[in-house]
Amino acid sequence: MPWIDMANIACGFHASDPDTMSDTVQQAVDCGVTIGAHPGYNDKTGFGRRPIPHSAESITCLVAYQVGALDAICQQHGTRVKYIKPHGALYHGMMNNPDVFEAIVIAAANMDIKPALMIQALNNNELQKKDS
Repeated sequence: MPWIDMANIACGFHASDPDTMSDTVQQAVDCGVTIGAHPGYNDKTGFGRRPIPHSAESITCLVAYQVGALDAICQQHGTRVKYIKPHGALYHGMMNNPDVFEAIVIAAANMDIKPALMIQALNNNELQKKDS
């Protein structure tokens, strides 16, 4: 933690548990590190690297659930989640499927913390392809 300024913290579905999340948040707070939620598919066996079919509504709920859990732990340590960076297959789904992207944006937009969404930079051609 002393060598980073942002930490993507797993929220329990692909990795982690409440105690580990709490310990990690405390370390981040102690080191002045910005906390990001790192939600993924419910896939501990595959470490969240396997795509699991979900409806858009289900993706919105699984992201809200995980980010909400981490934010509740953050509040116990006097901080809040500042951004969301989906993990593994969920991230790749978000970057390649406009419905998954929108489902995650809806989850973030409906949170009282209004977290940013961390994505790779896209050029205008990529944005136009995704809109088609």
